[in-house]
Order: sequence, then C-alpha cells, then structure tokens
Amino acid sequence: MPFEMKDTIAALPQIEKTLQGLGITVTNIQPLIKGGSARLFFRVHSANKGKMIFVAYDDSKEENALYAPLAIFLRANNIDVPVVFFHDQKAGYLIMEDLGDEDLYSQREAPLARRLDLYKQVLREIHKLHCLSDKGLPRVMPPFAEATFRWEREYFWEQFVRPFVLLDASAEMPTALVKELTDMAQRLLVAPRSLLHRDCQSQNVLLYGEKTYLIDFQGMRWGNPLYDVASLLFDPYVTLEDSSRTMLFGYYRSLFTDSATLANIGEEMLYEAALARLLQALGAYGFLSYRQGKRHFAEHIPRALANLAAVLEKLPRYEQLTSFIMAIDKDHLHRQIRAVREGGKGNDAGN
Repeated sequence: MPFEMKDTIAALPQIEKTLQGLGITVTNIQPLIKGGSARLFFRVHSANKGKMIFVAYDDSKEENALYAPLAIFLRANNIDVPVVFFHDQKAGYLIMEDLGDEDLYSQREAPLARRLDLYKQVLREIHKLHCLSDKGLPRVMPPFAEATFRWEREYFWEQFVRPFVLLDASAEMPTALVKELTDMAQRLLVAPRSLLHRDCQSQNVLLYGEKTYLIDFQGMRWGNPLYDVASLLFDPYVTLEDSSRTMLFGYYRSLFTDSATLANIGEEMLYEAALARLLQALGAYGFLSYRQGKRHFAEHIPRALANLAAVLEKLPRYEQLTSFIMAIDKDHLHRQIRAVREGGKGNDAGN
C-alpha cells in the first residue's frame, strides 16, 4: 500500500503523481471525511476528465478490495451505484464517479412526502439486490452465520456496554441474555437468504439528479434480507415514525410477486433483524468514539438506544434484553457520552 493511511495531507503528492501517470491533469485535490471509514477519500478536479473521487485503502480490512468488482457487478445488474473508472488492487486505490455530497441523511428534515419517496427508491434498489443470484458474482464476504451474530453481540458488549454502561468493568454478559440472543440468531438464519448490502443506512445512499445511489457495499454477503431493510428503517442517524416504517415495510414486501418469497414474512422478523442491527450499531458507535477517537459517533448512542427500546416493545419474548436496557443508569450513560465527546474516556470502564 503506497499511501500513508494515517495522514491525508501526506498522501496528496503521491495521489497527484498516480493520477498524472494515468493521464489525468489535476487542477485540485480536496480530502473528504467519510464517516467511520478507515479509507482515504479525495475529490479530484481535473482539466481533462472532470470531477472524480479517488479512494486509497490498505489491507487492514479484507472487504476494501471488494468494492470495485462489486460496483461493476451491481451496475451490470441495473442497480444504481457510482461508476468505477479505474481500480488497482495491488496499489490499493480506485477512481470512481463523483456524485456529490448530498445523501439521504441530508434530507432528514425534508417534508415527509419527499422523504418517503426517497426511501421507496432505496427499497426498490435493495429489492433488486435481494433478488440477484450468484451468477457472475465476484467474491463477497463470508455469509451471515452463528459466528457473525456471536461477534455482533460480543461487539455490543465489549465496545458499548463496557465503556458506556457498566459500573463493574469485569461483568460478563449474563448467560440468560446470551441464550436469548443466540435464539434470535437462529430465527434470523432460517429465513430465505439473499445478497445483502450489509450497511444500508442513510449516509450510504447518495442523491444525485433526483435518483438514489447505493455506496459502501463492500461488506456485501449472503444473509437475511430483512437485515438491510431494518438497517434502513431503524437507522439511528435519522428519525422515522413507526407508521412510516410500517408503510415502507409493506411497500418493500409488495415488490415481491412470488408468494413463496419474503412477501409473506411478517413484521416480527423485521423487528428481530432491527434488534440485531441496533446491537451492532451501538457496538460501532462505541468503538468509533471510544477506541478510535471519532468522538461525534457517541452522539448517536441515545437514538440507537431509543430505537432498540421501541423494537423491544414489539418483541415481548426478549425479557432479558428488555430488563437489561431498562436498567441502564441513564445519568451514568450520559456522563460517559459527554466525557467521550469532550475528549476523555469517563471512568475508563472499557479498558
């Protein structure tokens, strides 16, 4: 990997040299901040090729090298994603279409009718993805399995519960709670599976020319398609009313014409998929804010917990998790969030 991943400024001369070697006359390069990604993003203006996005990545995450071949596959299957112009896996970079900065998240305060129309567009793209076979499919990440859900619940406990919730940092996840979440995984794993985006949330949907485009799908894998739907409808970055979620889920199911498909799967599985996703999201917010110093991610914890509580109201069988969430000391939690956002680590419970 020729680019210095820890410093976007240090990488600029190398990137300009690389672009010049490809016959691209650079007039300006602007580093971009991209969520929780470890990759480096740059907006490039050129005299002869217009605008484009340059992405530099290393081998710290296996999935980084999968983005370009998956983008080509998705476009070949009529799914709206940015065009990849050039990819050099050995060097660790790709060049792709610049679709601007407007995303679904930026529309969070827009009139409800517009928001619902955009969500329907995204669900149509996701539905197309969920209907794909493996014909021509490049390599994807390993499918959802028991080990995946085990990792996600441990991620939730280690990266969120320990540093933000526990007063006793040595406490392990209660056995009864482990069993409850293991049973959840089993139910999600027996459903019909499809290709998943894996991180389908409002900041991973770009808006360009009144169309929605999926991005950050490099974690694609096989699994329960409702994980994607739940990721979108229970996204902690934005607020959706329960009535809107119900309507949008009904719209997603209506896209299936075969009665043997997910058209007949009820809302309970959507809520269980949302539960799984929100545990993962809380782990991610904890990891990114507490471990990696991306402090702003801590601000999303209260909304993620509120969404989780709303999901649990629909799932009475989750007595252990409901009791645990209800028992969280909110004052302690908010002190920890505030400490992390101010640059500290609270009582350092996560170490």
